[in-house]
Amino acid sequence: MAKTQNFILNESLQSARNEFNSLLKNPNTIILIKISLIIVGITWISYGLFYQFMPPMIPLLFSRPWGQAQLINKNYFIFLPAIITILFLINLRLASILLRRDVLMTIIILTSYSVCSLMGLIAIIRLMILLA
Repeated sequence: MAKTQNFILNESLQSARNEFNSLLKNPNTIILIKISLIIVGITWISYGLFYQFMPPMIPLLFSRPWGQAQLINKNYFIFLPAIITILFLINLRLASILLRRDVLMTIIILTSYSVCSLMGLIAIIRLMILLA
């Protein structure tokens, strides 16, 4: 029983690897993947550089009333770069699955992620510069 589960797991990992390799062979998608990877890297680098200069409480919950309700502890700020990274991995996997069926949809997914993560990066950097 365990042998068949290992075989199924290895087979699914092999198919995921093949899908990802085909995604990397497409010249249109590799550019978008590199852009997204650069944005994720800049997000983590800016977080690492500005973390020590941030105050203990950060105004991040802008949908709440003005004042103390908007503030969070600066340790929770790590969730923003983490969410950007997790969404990158999810979109990368989704794009690799859809590449066989529809190349245009793959390019749309990767482009929309790049734009959204760039907006998130700009928001994070502006917030860090404002606070530092």
